[in-house]
Amino acid sequence: MVLAAVVLVAGGACAPPPRHHAADPGPPPDPAAFSLVTYNVAGLPQEISPGRPGTNLPVIGRRLDAYDIVATQEDFDWWAPPLWLLDFANYHRRLREGLTHEYVTDAHPGPDGVDLQPPRPVLVGDGLGLASRFPISDVQRVPWRGCFGGPLPDGGSGDCLAMKGFMVATIQAGSRSFDLYDVHGEAGGAPEDQLLQAQQYDDLAAFIEQHSAGRAVVVVGDTNLRTDPSHPESGGGADARIWERFTSRLWLEDACTPAVGCTDADRIDRVAVRGGSGAQVCVDGYDVPAARFTDEDGAPLSDHDPVVVDLRVAEAGRPC
Repeated sequence: MVLAAVVLVAGGACAPPPRHHAADPGPPPDPAAFSLVTYNVAGLPQEISPGRPGTNLPVIGRRLDAYDIVATQEDFDWWAPPLWLLDFANYHRRLREGLTHEYVTDAHPGPDGVDLQPPRPVLVGDGLGLASRFPISDVQRVPWRGCFGGPLPDGGSGDCLAMKGFMVATIQAGSRSFDLYDVHGEAGGAPEDQLLQAQQYDDLAAFIEQHSAGRAVVVVGDTNLRTDPSHPESGGGADARIWERFTSRLWLEDACTPAVGCTDADRIDRVAVRGGSGAQVCVDGYDVPAARFTDEDGAPLSDHDPVVVDLRVAEAGRPC
């Protein structure tokens, strides 16, 4: 993610976008069976993006409204001053205007609000967002401890210009609840990136072990882990080992299995689930509705495809 050029962008000035809480929610979904979508919406400024985020993000918002829980990445809602005066600071608000979900996460609070360590200059928040037809509580944003890639060419992907990390929230689905983690991992395949990816998923596992001990958990997001060892950014199989170690340590099951018709286990946008003492989480369906998320010319609305899973929250201890 190359963000350095945004400091040179000239755009129309406007007030900081207000926090948006959608009105007129649709009928409540079945708390025992519902859909969840994870989508990297590619919300970089129009001026440096290979796509058309200024045009596409409102369309994305309207199409995401079909799903009960929406987890986004690169959906930036905090920009360092004076960047918040530019038009791209409104992309998040325009996406959210297409959603009718009653419950949404608030904007990123900035570096002081997440205790960014070690402190560093940043241009943008973590880009993570949740919208849900079920109540959301206990929201926490946690930035990664390290990053690689700054404003100058250094072999990185510009990760240090954002406060990438993960966000956790408790979702109350009827009488049962689970902890939902929205993740955006370190990008790139340089040796520095590989070391950071291993550290980040170890840190995330340790956090889940403490924060969600004994609880049902769903982990979603843009992992940036290339589990196909032939991919140039896979670290020669290192990414696959990171994902396997992470899921095994936490007893998570990757939602992409032949049982639900998934044959692309190497996709970097992932969903993984586990049950807990209060609920069992089952994956009843898996889909990548790429054709639904295209523009009038058939071009993708983002440089990622959305991943949709049908989840069922059942009584704890019951097999799926």
